[in-house]
Amino acid sequence: MLDVHRMADPLPMVRLFALLCIVLGLDAAAESGKIEPRDMLPLPLLFGTLKTEVGRFVEFEVTSEGWRGKVRAALVAKTETDKGPVYQLETHGQSPDILLVYWLKPREVGFNVERIALHMLGETGSLPFPADLGTADPKLRGTSAVTRKAVPFQLGKQKGTGREESFTVDGKKAVVVRSDDIPLFGVVSVDFNHTQWRATATGTGAVPELKSLPPHVPVPTDAAHPSGSRAPRRSPARRW
Repeated sequence: MLDVHRMADPLPMVRLFALLCIVLGLDAAAESGKIEPRDMLPLPLLFGTLKTEVGRFVEFEVTSEGWRGKVRAALVAKTETDKGPVYQLETHGQSPDILLVYWLKPREVGFNVERIALHMLGETGSLPFPADLGTADPKLRGTSAVTRKAVPFQLGKQKGTGREESFTVDGKKAVVVRSDDIPLFGVVSVDFNHTQWRATATGTGAVPELKSLPPHVPVPTDAAHPSGSRAPRRSPARRW
């Protein structure tokens, strides 16, 4: 559990934490100063299947109680270590302009989130903290029911048919529409605990937005653009 009040020099982080709670729709967390581990993972990562093609991104429209905005999720780097690859995933939300960065290692099933960093773009410094969260852990995403039905979807000019699947998480229901045609997580939409993520666009060419890595995080050796090239900060598909 992340408890902002127990951190060294917590005052600069209280405002950042409050803004994060707005984005995540966590009213109770905003009051207590605490976030449960599950709440720190983007819903498409928790209920989808991460695809390890570096540079791919998906833009989502996110709706929660009292907030609606856009979030761009992107797999931006891969680092080879003596214990296997580490992938860097970033989610960038607007209003407020918050960047969440996840470092993940493959597991036999799913991935393990090794570390998370919270950063408010335009501010100096970031809030890194260790994590040990399995994306396929039933304790986090509950138990899955049998796929119930095919669901047609349209994402821009792309049309397809997804598969609806439901999960039971601590007595609450999560409904996920998956499609192999959607990159990154294979998720068309996910609805859980009064929060919905719906994919609206996809693209390639994503690069890291967190330029200064927190301590104890491996430096990426396989980013989404060739070494020495200067890639755009945002995808040309949409300027936020």
